[in-house]
Amino acid sequence: MANAATVDELKKTITDRENQIKEIEREIAEYQRQIEAKSSEANTLKNQIVKLETMVKQLNAEIRLTQGKIHSTELNLERIGLEIGEKNEKIGERKDSLSEIIRAVYVADNESLLDILLTHGEISEFFGDLKNIQDLEKSISDDLGILKGLKYELEEREEEESSVKSQLQNLASELADRKNIEEQSKKNKDKLLTQTKNKEAEYQKLVRERERQRAL
Repeated sequence: MANAATVDELKKTITDRENQIKEIEREIAEYQRQIEAKSSEANTLKNQIVKLETMVKQLNAEIRLTQGKIHSTELNLERIGLEIGEKNEKIGERKDSLSEIIRAVYVADNESLLDILLTHGEISEFFGDLKNIQDLEKSISDDLGILKGLKYELEEREEEESSVKSQLQNLASELADRKNIEEQSKKNKDKLLTQTKNKEAEYQKLVRERERQRAL
């Protein structure tokens, strides 16, 4: 039962992590609102710098979001691994139980009803043995049903594990992309400050030049 407790602990940790992810998603949405608000304001150097800084903050939050999802996915893989181990253990136990019952039924089947009757002094004992044989056969049917159910659950967990591993690879790729975009945004801000010397007049001159080039 040690694994069961660990699975429960992992589920709680995963839930906590998912709550943190939701909080970061709300933070990202707020940054997006601020960016859209700045985009609708006057095109000044100050507004552009604030917008770029907010975009960097948003990208940083998106990186934390992806990292949180990666951690949550890793925890899910750990949980699935434990559950697969538990299913395999239970399948092994059921197989052992089934083997014992089948052996007992085989022994009983090799005794004729007359042999069983002669072996027992009392008729009640004879019918008691017949009831035991019927119980054994029912136990075989029950164990087979449970075994099939466990194998089906095991297959489900293995499919889930494969899906989560693929998801983890995608998140790792997404994280690398986010970091590259964040770095580029920081460079864009530094480049803008260098080009304008942090002066509004220089920024407006740059804007006019870009507009002139677009008009050509």
